[in-house]
Amino acid sequence: MKKILILSPRPNHGGASQVLLNLLHEAKDTHRFYFLFSDRGDAASAFKGYGKLCESPVERFPVLKKILRGPLASLRDVIRYMHTRWTIFKIQPDLLYVNSMAITPSVRAACDASAIPLVLHAHEMDFMVACFQSGARVNKLIRRSSRFISCANAVAAFYEDWYNLPREKSEIIYGPVSNERFLKRKNIIGQQDSCTPDPAAITVGVVAQLSFLKSPDHFIRALSIVKGKAKSKVRFAWLGVLPGNKDLLANLRSLSARLSLENDIRFYPVSGDVFDFYQHIDIFVLPSRAEGFPISILEAMLSEKPVVAMDVGGIREAIDAQTGYLVRDRTPEGLAEGILHLLDNRDKWAGMGENGKKRVMENFEAAVQAPKWLKIIAGAIGRPRAAEVPYGRPVN
Repeated sequence: MKKILILSPRPNHGGASQVLLNLLHEAKDTHRFYFLFSDRGDAASAFKGYGKLCESPVERFPVLKKILRGPLASLRDVIRYMHTRWTIFKIQPDLLYVNSMAITPSVRAACDASAIPLVLHAHEMDFMVACFQSGARVNKLIRRSSRFISCANAVAAFYEDWYNLPREKSEIIYGPVSNERFLKRKNIIGQQDSCTPDPAAITVGVVAQLSFLKSPDHFIRALSIVKGKAKSKVRFAWLGVLPGNKDLLANLRSLSARLSLENDIRFYPVSGDVFDFYQHIDIFVLPSRAEGFPISILEAMLSEKPVVAMDVGGIREAIDAQTGYLVRDRTPEGLAEGILHLLDNRDKWAGMGENGKKRVMENFEAAVQAPKWLKIIAGAIGRPRAAEVPYGRPVN
């Protein structure tokens, strides 16, 4: 069995981690997997079932991590970089697999290990990359790679346009979502804490980590419009409040109060047990400012829910009039229009839900995408790392 070292950001319930877990679920026992994460996360235990976790000293010793902050942060990065180089030397992997375009010290170390084939898996695009990463670093990483996996055609087009990603390196792996794993992610909402306390109300729900990128402010402003125009009683729920969201949540509650929505919207903490939440909502909404190819939309479609989503990233490759409503103007007003459109066409919900689940099972399920993924990995193993010949314009 070939040895694959996977470098990834914090293992959490976000899309990049869940996509990787869904692929590994279908690919277990095909390779020996090792995982090195940039930080600790609450989904780390899920990865232990598929391989070995390699923690850096910074993560293994909390006291050291606490000391290496502020002026000593650069030393922390040096330790992570050196630990990654040591891990690569110790494991002698046949392939390095980078599951994000976040340029961490570990990713820089992988980029410098030029004798080992490298596969990149991009889940990010637009300002999620351009505003947070050096264009020179992204270009170097792409030049060093053997294969570049994008989570949607829109993501691949972004890297081709802005970083001149060569077409011959580019691969598409949609999602994926695992129906089997999804069915096991239950019990987030108990019988006494339903997100629909009023059975007469229609519930509009969001599953997304609470952040600026996910546009909770646009969502709340759209709700104000919907509440004023809806012919039915509507309630709203957001699953995805992070432990560090105290200030953001306070601001959102204040905005809700100003718009007289304080009794109409409920916020739930982030959790991997999302199955029950989808069963308790009637319409799924994703108001994001930026996305690649969000797994939450696929989960909603698996749950046979109609979807209203902003037309960003690769979302249009999954959502259309047959499965929901695509908000092309990306404003709170446009979002409200989409929600109201579905509220006024309840007779179409069942058909949209059926179409959505069928589309996911035929195109975006892990059983469909994992064989493509394994073929890409097999093709990269043993392949010489691409020569670092400059191409493309720098993006700074």
